[in-house]
Amino acid sequence: MNKPIKQRDPMHPWYPHEDLFPQPIRFASNKVAIICLVTAGLLGTISIVLMMIYKGTRLTSHFPQLLTAIPLLLAFGGISLVFWSWKVRARRNMYALCLQCGQFIGNLGEKGTCPKCDRAFVLEQTQWSWRRICGLPESMIPPGFPEGTPPAGPAFGGMPRPVRNFLVVCYGILIFAAILIPELITSVLPYLDPPDTVDRSWSMLSTWFKYLLLGLVLLAFFVHLRRWRKKAQRLDYHLCVHCAYSLHGLSESGNCPECGSEYTFQGCEIVWKKFCNQQLQLPKNR
Repeated sequence: MNKPIKQRDPMHPWYPHEDLFPQPIRFASNKVAIICLVTAGLLGTISIVLMMIYKGTRLTSHFPQLLTAIPLLLAFGGISLVFWSWKVRARRNMYALCLQCGQFIGNLGEKGTCPKCDRAFVLEQTQWSWRRICGLPESMIPPGFPEGTPPAGPAFGGMPRPVRNFLVVCYGILIFAAILIPELITSVLPYLDPPDTVDRSWSMLSTWFKYLLLGLVLLAFFVHLRRWRKKAQRLDYHLCVHCAYSLHGLSESGNCPECGSEYTFQGCEIVWKKFCNQQLQLPKNR
């Protein structure tokens, strides 16, 4: 008797088409992440040394904020800049860039080998990969693959695009606001010349106020995340992966009525089940 076995999703979000993921973006993002980690370590060391030298002075009050703010700004800003620059470059070159090194290959025919890194390419599949990473509506199955090929996962990992655009952007801004607002109040308060009791009270409560704001933002984030998951489960995971339009009641494959991107129910289920932490059920071989 065949019993279903549980298999965890593969690590790469584009599985089984991870070979078509544009590597230049990954390499550049890894470099930015490493630079941010090194910067955080250097800032931490400098902060500790200066706090030991200038202990008890006003100067030391700003170093913990410096340690947390600068690496975060560098990480988010640097990785965003990397994605933006490669998207602009891909659009200017008609999405015909080598998936390994980023060399322009649009003038080398439909098939060939990159002159820089010797990687074989199919131009139609290369353009599909770059258009997909740039957020343009594309089929979840690369062109040239036979019917029945498993579709690729979400373009950016665990979150479908509409969820990522809403939650990450919205709550990313709110988290930065929760960190910076108490620091702004602390900086402006001395110029308002408040009573000593107000100044002392704010000095004691500013840290707790920051943690309270962060806690409320994170709580709201997880509430919205749970709502997205319940919506996907309620509609049997038949949501467009590009705009989250409900495909319930439509044919098993076609074009989304909202954004026009191609879809298949199998592809939508893979993406939204992965987002909802649902494991794949595969039949056990005898």
